[in-house]
Amino acid sequence: MHLLLSVDQQGLLVGSSAGAMSLLLAVTTSDPDARFFPIRLRARNVGRGIILSSLLLTLLHPAREQQWLAMPAQWLQSMAGESIFSRGHACHLGGALFGWIFVRYSLRLRKKATKQF
Repeated sequence: MHLLLSVDQQGLLVGSSAGAMSLLLAVTTSDPDARFFPIRLRARNVGRGIILSSLLLTLLHPAREQQWLAMPAQWLQSMAGESIFSRGHACHLGGALFGWIFVRYSLRLRKKATKQF
């Protein structure tokens, strides 16, 4: 995802945060009604929040120079600081989507296998 959506095409991104996002979305997808301690949010809502925030931070990057995204990006930068856009949010989004798709596909295969027997 980083190579597709990132503004900085020259930088190679190495890290484990996309894998961590993938595992987190795998957990939230496999048991969506579970609750997270200590904030007592449903896993489904945590997963949605992760995907939505990663998508928004990827799209709001100021280097994209989109007029309709300029004001929210400037506001977010003023509230959170310049470093908010220095992370690989596209990688986080890719990892999260991979975890979600992988578990959805695995659950579908498991349902097919149980129907055959």
